[in-house]
Amino acid sequence: SADQSADLRIDPPTNKMAAPKPAPIARAIIRMYWATLGFQHNLALKEQYFDWQPVFLQSIDAITCEIVALLAPATGYSTDCWRSEAGIVNFYHPSDTLAAHQDRSEIDMDAPLVSLSIGLDAVFLFGAKKRNDKPVPLWLRSGDMVVMAGKERRACRGVLLMLPDTCLEHLRDPAGC
Repeated sequence: SADQSADLRIDPPTNKMAAPKPAPIARAIIRMYWATLGFQHNLALKEQYFDWQPVFLQSIDAITCEIVALLAPATGYSTDCWRSEAGIVNFYHPSDTLAAHQDRSEIDMDAPLVSLSIGLDAVFLFGAKKRNDKPVPLWLRSGDMVVMAGKERRACRGVLLMLPDTCLEHLRDPAGC
């Protein structure tokens, strides 16, 4: 289609790295690993840039606000305090993994972390207090949501493996999910 032949435009980085060159969307998507919404995140330095926040998508903010409100009795976190600050969209390919990590750079570290999985199924490792502790494996399917709140908000987590050929039919791309 005409969209696939257009150049992909990327906001310039907030640090001193070289600006990316335009590329056909189809090629860029295959090489893409993550994108940020709201406050920009530097994955290499594991820090947020609080001096630059593009508008956060209202639809995603509304959905996460509803989720936080529904879970308030269980988490103890009031939607009066909730504010969507940032989102990281990870693009996993069948051979990808994500090392054990904790998210520690948000403004409100008591706020629940909402994670939605779309696309391939994955084995998600969750719950370790330290990187070397034994985590609990969870099978996440497309459409599954994980909400981390309280002490679990600070638990180490990662992705052990992506399960090939598990993408829902309506999400499939002719080039693969």
